[in-house]
Amino acid sequence: MKTNTLYFVFFYLFVFESLTAQNWQKVNSSYPFDDTSVTFIDYFFLDSNNGLCVSNGKNEDAIFKTSNGGQTWNKLLVIANNNGNGKLFALDSLHYWLLKEYGGIYSTSDGGSKWDSVRIISPSPNWLKLPFLQIHFFNKDEGIVIDNYRWLTTDGGKMWTRALDTSLQLLAKDLIFTTRTIGWFVSNGNEHAPDAGTLAKTTDGGLTWKNAFSTFPNPLYTIDFYDTLHGMIISNGVFSYSSYALITTDGGINWQGGSVTNNGRTNDIGLNPQGLAITAADYGEIYLSKNFGTSWNKTVIDTVYDFKKVQVLKKENIAYIIGQNFYDKTSTLFKADLHGVVNVAEQSDQTITGFEVTQNYPNPFNPNTMINYALPKAGNVVLKIFDALGREVATLVNEFKSEGTYNVPFNGSSLSSGIYFYRLQAGRYVETKKLVLMK
Repeated sequence: MKTNTLYFVFFYLFVFESLTAQNWQKVNSSYPFDDTSVTFIDYFFLDSNNGLCVSNGKNEDAIFKTSNGGQTWNKLLVIANNNGNGKLFALDSLHYWLLKEYGGIYSTSDGGSKWDSVRIISPSPNWLKLPFLQIHFFNKDEGIVIDNYRWLTTDGGKMWTRALDTSLQLLAKDLIFTTRTIGWFVSNGNEHAPDAGTLAKTTDGGLTWKNAFSTFPNPLYTIDFYDTLHGMIISNGVFSYSSYALITTDGGINWQGGSVTNNGRTNDIGLNPQGLAITAADYGEIYLSKNFGTSWNKTVIDTVYDFKKVQVLKKENIAYIIGQNFYDKTSTLFKADLHGVVNVAEQSDQTITGFEVTQNYPNPFNPNTMINYALPKAGNVVLKIFDALGREVATLVNEFKSEGTYNVPFNGSSLSSGIYFYRLQAGRYVETKKLVLMK
C-alpha cells in the first residue's frame, strides 16, 4: 500500500539549536514539590502561566493551582486520607476535574472555589477491577472516564452512565481524542505477555471501541497527536530497556517507526506541530526528535530524576516536564522554551536516491508486522517471505510499482514460530532481511 507518509515521503529543513540540559530550566517551586512526605501524582498546564497539580501525602491528597508558571502554588482542595493515584483534566480557567483511581471524581466550575464530588462504583468483582486512570472532557458538560468500562457524563461529571460496549476491558495507560468523535487509548495489558500491547479506537465519542490493530508484542504506554493525522505511540520492551516509537501520518490507518534506545522506561511523550517529539524517561533522560521520529537525541538532566510526564503546550511552543527524585522522593518541575529549537524553514519532497528495504517492525512480531521499502524509479517489484529452509511461504508484492515509498503489512498467523526471511527484488536490486515470528 502506498502512503504519503511524513516518515518517508516528506522531510523538514530545520534551523535549530540542540535541546540540551541547559534549555530545561528548573522552576523554583516550593511546596508541594520540596516536601519529602508528598508524592507527585499529576499536573496539567493550560498555558505557560496557569496550571494545576495534585499531590499524594501521608494523610491527605491536595490540588494546587499556579498562575506564575509553577513558581508558587496555592492549595485549592484537600482530600482526606491517602486515596492513591489520580489524573487531572482542565478544560479552561474555570472547569477542572480530578479522577482518583478508586473512582472518585472531583469537579469545579468556578476555578476551584467550590468543588463537587461523586464516586463511580464499578460492577466488576474486586479481583477483576481495574483502576480509573483516564479522563477527558469535550466541553463543560460531556466527558468520559475509563476503568474496565467506559463511563460517560452529560452534566459536567455529577452523574455517570456506563457505556453498553463492554469489549476491551484493558488497563488504559493513556487516552487522547483528536476530534469530538475519534479517540484512542493504549494499554500495556499484562506487560510480561508476548501480546501485551493494544491500541483501541473509538469513532463515536467513546460509546464503542475496537482494536485499531492486532495485539502488539510490547506494552504500549503513551500516545499523543498534534492534529487529526499525525500521532505517535511509545512502546517499552518487555525484557529490555528499549523503547519504540510507532508513528502515523494518516490518522492511524498505518503505523510504523523505529527504536528509541534508553536506559530506563519511557513514560510519556509530547508533540508539537513542527514535528518535534519529546519523551520523558527514567534516569533523568529526555529524548528529542526534531523530525517526527526519524532520529532521536538524548539529553540527561540529572540521573537522580525519573521523568514521569511531559506536556507540550502546542500553541505556545513551551514544554513542562516533571521528575521525581529517586532518593528523597521530592519532585522538580522543569520548563523549556521550544522557540528556536525548531524553526521550520521549508517543507519539500524528499528525493529517493536509491533502493531501500528497511527492517520490519515490530521484530520479533506476533502475528502482524510492517515492511517498508523505497523505489527511486518505477519497475517490477517482487516481495516474498521464505522459511529457514528457503521455502516460499508468502508473496506480498508481485507487480509494477511507481517511484515512491511503500508500507506492506504481513500477517503470520498461519505460520509457526521461527526465523523467516523476506526478499525484495526490484529490477537488478535484491535484498534479503531476517524476521522472527514469536507466538
